[in-house]
Amino acid sequence: KYLNATRSRARSLGFELELFNLAEPGMTPQRLSKILVARGITGVIFLPLDDGVGLVGLPLDPEPFAMVMIEHVFIEPRLHKVCDDQFSTIGRMIQRLLDYGYSRIGIAMSNRADDHANHYWLAGYQTFQALTERANCIPHFISPTWDKESFLAWYRRWKPEVIITIDEDAVVWLREAGVRVPEDVGCVTLYWKEDRAYLSGFYQNHEHIGGGALDLVSSQLYHNERGLPSEQKTLLVEAVWKDGATLIRRTPIAARSPLRVWTR
Repeated sequence: KYLNATRSRARSLGFELELFNLAEPGMTPQRLSKILVARGITGVIFLPLDDGVGLVGLPLDPEPFAMVMIEHVFIEPRLHKVCDDQFSTIGRMIQRLLDYGYSRIGIAMSNRADDHANHYWLAGYQTFQALTERANCIPHFISPTWDKESFLAWYRRWKPEVIITIDEDAVVWLREAGVRVPEDVGCVTLYWKEDRAYLSGFYQNHEHIGGGALDLVSSQLYHNERGLPSEQKTLLVEAVWKDGATLIRRTPIAARSPLRVWTR
């Protein structure tokens, strides 16, 4: 999605996009820099890594290039960045669940998933916990121990009405344990994908993120800006809600919860 969107936007602005694999055998920073310079490439977009781990150190000499990263590819150095507005996504998610008639809202994911989001998932959830009634407070299950047994123990202890998560593990484990989703408990994802489109949740708008990355690079090229930025710019893109089969609305369409966690 990121690649296709970036390529489409590049062509609309008169650029061509070429893909390089940093994991290719023999691909050193020196070799990559030489290849890019030799081909007259001056703009570079770093796509997210499959494992979500942040890197330290660029795989090329930064000076000749205008650069942008999608999501949180590099911990250091700090490049211009385009990503989902994750704090908005978790805030809007919680508000939607409240408006749908849910009060006891839980969150469950691996701590690696929250780390990758710079702990915005945890931050948004803890904001809700601070604002809701004590009887509706549920400790988060953002855990280094992400397995079926640990997750089900948390679920049985706290009995949330709905669970915010990332992938489909929670739904699979609940159904394997005889818990009906969404009848007994709702499940929503903060990272909707086409290969798990049955989940209800937010799609992180990869098309706009990829297009935004190209816009940031082209702006740097236009202003003759190269190398590491003195001040990092971050472009935030709002996620889009996707109806699925893992959440039931309990309230009329126009209903609004008196608790307003996200108002703007």
